[in-house]
Amino acid sequence: MENLRLSFFGGFRAEQDRRPLKVFESDKSRLLLAYLACEDGRLHRRESLAGLFWPEKSDDQAHHSLSQAIYTFQKRLQAQAGASLLESGAQEVCFRPGAAWVDVKAFDGLIQECVSHSHPSNWGCHACLERLEEAAGLYQGDFLAGYNLPDCQELEEWLRLQREHYRLKMVQVTGWLSQGWENLGELERALAHARRLAAIDLFDESAHRRIMQVLWRMGRRPEALAQYALCQQILRDELGVEPEAETAALYEQIKSEGSLERVSPYKDDSSAKWMLSNLPALLAPLVGRQAELERLCQVLLEASCRLVTVLGAGGVGKTSLALEAGRRMAQHFEDGVCLVELDTQQAGLSLLPMIARAVGLDLRSSTSGQLRSSKADLFEQVCAYLQERQILLILDGFEGLLHETGQVSRLLQALPTLRIMATSRLRLSLASEQIFLVQGLSFPAENAVENLDGYAAVQFFSEAARRHNPDFVLNEEDLKSVAAICRINQGLPLGILLAAAWANVLTPGQIITAIQSSLDFLAVDWHDLPDRQHSLRGTFDHSWRLLKESERSIFLRLAVLRGSFTSERALQVAGASLENLKSLIEQSLLQHATLDRFRIHDLLRQYAQEKLAASPDENMEVYLRYSQIFLEALAAREKRLKSAEQPDALLEIDQEYTDITAAWGWAVGNGLVELLENAVEALRYYQLLRGLSKEGVV
Repeated sequence: MENLRLSFFGGFRAEQDRRPLKVFESDKSRLLLAYLACEDGRLHRRESLAGLFWPEKSDDQAHHSLSQAIYTFQKRLQAQAGASLLESGAQEVCFRPGAAWVDVKAFDGLIQECVSHSHPSNWGCHACLERLEEAAGLYQGDFLAGYNLPDCQELEEWLRLQREHYRLKMVQVTGWLSQGWENLGELERALAHARRLAAIDLFDESAHRRIMQVLWRMGRRPEALAQYALCQQILRDELGVEPEAETAALYEQIKSEGSLERVSPYKDDSSAKWMLSNLPALLAPLVGRQAELERLCQVLLEASCRLVTVLGAGGVGKTSLALEAGRRMAQHFEDGVCLVELDTQQAGLSLLPMIARAVGLDLRSSTSGQLRSSKADLFEQVCAYLQERQILLILDGFEGLLHETGQVSRLLQALPTLRIMATSRLRLSLASEQIFLVQGLSFPAENAVENLDGYAAVQFFSEAARRHNPDFVLNEEDLKSVAAICRINQGLPLGILLAAAWANVLTPGQIITAIQSSLDFLAVDWHDLPDRQHSLRGTFDHSWRLLKESERSIFLRLAVLRGSFTSERALQVAGASLENLKSLIEQSLLQHATLDRFRIHDLLRQYAQEKLAASPDENMEVYLRYSQIFLEALAAREKRLKSAEQPDALLEIDQEYTDITAAWGWAVGNGLVELLENAVEALRYYQLLRGLSKEGVV
């Protein structure tokens, strides 16, 4: 019964619909209810309760006092709240399970949910941290603070144990929150909980150390050193002791090593103590990727995972996701996280020199200024420099360096403490590779009308639009247009970002019209994006250049398919084998719609159709074959539509209806009378069965 609430942290409160209830005459009756509520569902013998709460009275008197207390607050509670909390018999009493919301039970439940949630113990799960935040918010002070019954020794002992139990639980919760938010890179929240931990117990040195560590990581070194001085003063003044060796050692480390987030000194002395951190600052919030971010971080924490490839189409947000994962994982790699930006625009480049530059390995001779070793020795130099260093390398944009995958494998074999996270449009195809697939943000379906602003793609557009137009506000009509923008981009962040750049000039309705007219509309000249991402066409051009000639031909032919399609249709229309489909999926140009159906991104289809239209003869040949395949298949289903096989035939046509109507329209436009006549009865009958007769024969 959620509208009846009992709270025992920080005192005693009973509320009905958030209004205080006045049903208890004495502290003893309040404590009696609290005692029963904390063990709801458990049967308590009346003689035990009487002896616990009225030990100074005779058995009969104690039993009478218990009965009177139960009767009184039950009667008043029924009158004020219309509720009965207890099940009371001649011999036993219990608190009815679910009769009221109880803060300590909610507190325990939230913690248990986190304990039961499967993830690495040293990682901060966002969902669990939010539960723990809720639990911490419930803890308003000691259990039944201010309530004592000195004449009831057993009850006093129970109160003492409960207070200590929940105080220790709160210490544990606060510690988890501080560590968890630090793991996720939310240092202000981590610091707040570390300070709360110290406030619970001023003599807990682990709490003071947490404050020192978080402040140090935030670059607030003087405050971290001052926290040690405060801890030292408290221990000296109150307990007459010095800080523990671990606390003193942390103080000396902070004092001698400066900022924790330091960058490699770029010295030849490979034994020098350094921690690399060359990740760029976060310029815009990562919207709609919280679940993927947590899963990626958890993958990186797995001991068996040495190589993760963040795989996805161009513009899907692979780099942003990988960089944020790198920031959050920094503390788990003792020697840092290093971004290696791969220049994939130039052919024939080598991986090792780019890694060397990124980690600060100086390959030049100190005397001549020339490279001091041959290319053959470069691998050994990189390995010597990174030997025994716990470092995460982020290789960004690996699709242009697939000829160098052998070097990745060699590095992983030679450096046991090295981990690599690559972003790529194509798999690296190594045995040690673990794929982390990134797809578009969630976006509203065609028929969605409610909660449109709850989709990640819509939120991403709004966030980006406000950066260009601070006054941008979505009204109901604009919201529908933004949903259409997100839908035509199928949640692709780059396309949505480029569309939102026009929010200071055009309305969302005008933007969607412009996108449908030309892909070239989605272009900007921002200096903080790679050249290939200045336009959606540029992004697609880069993917196009990575295809083999045979794959280009197949992809252009597949682009005439409007809906999802089977491997059988792909073979008939485009001559695509299963191996071809697998290759296009691995290059993020094709996606699974279901287990046995495939689909092409709408804007990729638009891009491919433009290329196909540039070759009129091939365009005519492909569309003729497309129309023949779908309309002949439709005609062949006519008999099945009028037989016991009708349900299966209807389902098959349902799945291909988008392509059937497109093929019909093309056949009409090109005068394929015989093809149309053969299929017209099947189409008419299908539309009649599906209630689409108003559409007529298309």
